[in-house]
Amino acid sequence: MNDSSMRRRVFLGAVGLAAVVTLIFGIDAVEKGLFILGIFDLSVSVMSLGILLWAYRKPDSVVPRRIFVAVMSSFFVYLFASGGHGGTGLLFLLLLPLATPLFLGWRHGVAVSLATLLVCVVLAIAGSTTSPLPGIPEDTLLARVAAIYVVSLVLSSLYDSGMQRAQGEVKASEEETRRLNEQLSLQVDRMPIGLIVWDADFRVQNWNPGAAAIFGFTEKEAKGQHPCDIIVPEEAQPPVNDIWHSLLQGDETAHSINENTTKDGRIITCSWTNTPLRDNGGGVFGVLSMVEDITELKEAKEEVRSSGRFLRAVLDSIQDGISVIDKDLNIVSSNRTMETWHSDMPWLAGRKCYQAYHGRSEPCESCPGMRALRTGKPESEEFSVFSEGEEERYLEVYAFPMLDDSGDATVIIELVRDVTAQRQSQAALRNSEERYRLLSENASDIIWTTDMDLKFTYISPSVERGFGYSPEELESCALDVILTPAALEQAMQ
Repeated sequence: MNDSSMRRRVFLGAVGLAAVVTLIFGIDAVEKGLFILGIFDLSVSVMSLGILLWAYRKPDSVVPRRIFVAVMSSFFVYLFASGGHGGTGLLFLLLLPLATPLFLGWRHGVAVSLATLLVCVVLAIAGSTTSPLPGIPEDTLLARVAAIYVVSLVLSSLYDSGMQRAQGEVKASEEETRRLNEQLSLQVDRMPIGLIVWDADFRVQNWNPGAAAIFGFTEKEAKGQHPCDIIVPEEAQPPVNDIWHSLLQGDETAHSINENTTKDGRIITCSWTNTPLRDNGGGVFGVLSMVEDITELKEAKEEVRSSGRFLRAVLDSIQDGISVIDKDLNIVSSNRTMETWHSDMPWLAGRKCYQAYHGRSEPCESCPGMRALRTGKPESEEFSVFSEGEEERYLEVYAFPMLDDSGDATVIIELVRDVTAQRQSQAALRNSEERYRLLSENASDIIWTTDMDLKFTYISPSVERGFGYSPEELESCALDVILTPAALEQAMQ
């Protein structure tokens, strides 16, 4: 409860009391034939009721001090106009102790109030008990003074209780504010990032320990400094000044990542999140900045990008096709060889592998990738494929699963090797061997081959006609079985 609300309550309490008391006194005066006094009392009652009606219709209104003083002063004029003892004027004279502390302060106001009450009591005791207005009974004035004095004491005690309660609420509010400020200060001091408050001239007003840890300047060294004088290198100053002007215009998105300097001369990269601080009128009177040193993070990201580029270059240099395929058989990535083999596709990533690589609408029956996902072990398969206008091609497909921490396969690395030339060479070799065998088996001369120990590895059937041995009998024998020593020595030469 503040002074304005307390003043309103005292004012309306006084007006309400005046409305009731003057109505009773006015009716009583009229019944006793005291028409002049009755008219005054009833007029005051009507005016008081009007004020109460105005207050009811405007519950959020505040009684200005000038209105408060004007109403009180009007009753003092009436008091002295009635010879110093008018009942209604004396009522508000006695209510003065309730208003005085609002204007003079609590201690001074109480002293003035006590003095005022003393004057009222002296006036009531020492003054004439007869009203200067004709026809008023002698006991009217003292009866009213006594009644009003008792009501004044009651209202004074209520006022005192209200003030004490208000002071208690203010004290509790101040204690809560102090506690919250201490918590906020502790949080700011313990923040792992820097927090800086700038004034409208772009000079440091607050500098927490996080900022000191980042830049090396203590709060005492940084306070009052312009950032361009301590932490912003010359080449970064123009964009920083542009951001500052945007913040003064109220731009709440004026954040930045830029280079800064430290006290020991190091160049670091910092991320700045800025918030304009506004007054009650909406004007910007400063800026709150939160800053984080991201130098290591930036270097780590650059290293990852560099590693990624290196890995991509390695994969693209491999002549075999390589693809990364997820557990739903979607192509995640592929190397240049796969893209070349399937250049008719505008892109491969995101397509189903069986659709992009085999032109199918469903997975291949013998898909090694599906087996690898299911078993968690490497799988392989050989496929023969036909392309329009080309000969049959043979592909070896190897699927290597990548497992998560629980041992489940999440993606597979699929390696595709074109073995068409190898298969063609093997077929040609088989054909050549077959022709050679037919030639040797039908020749009349004896044809044989031996190893380095001169043991037969092959001997033609004609050996049986020449030496009487079947090829099977001579299969593990040496040349000396069928050659004389002289012929053997010549053969070895």
